Amino acid sequence: MTKRGRATTNFEPSLTKKDRVKSQCVARESAHTLARLIADTLTAHQRRVLIALAIDGVATEDLARRLDTTSGALYKTLHEARRKLKASLADS
Repeated sequence: MTKRGRATTNFEPSLTKKDRVKSQCVARESAHTLARLIADTLTAHQRRVLIALAIDGVATEDLARRLDTTSGALYKTLHEARRKLKASLADS
């Protein structure tokens, strides 16, 4: 981690500085696009489930208990959210 709390990206040590900067710009742009699609494409429930499970790493059983639903229903919601995002990414 850097002093500002950002993770370092030393996964390609053979890249030139110019290539690393370009790679970081592409990653940043991709993250912004994905964030926009999550906000604009998914329902509030789909966003909540996707962020909790895929980003925050909340256990499915814990989230199911919190949302008073089943793990199966959460998996279905997560699948539908990913399907919507994949279709939106293909269109953009």
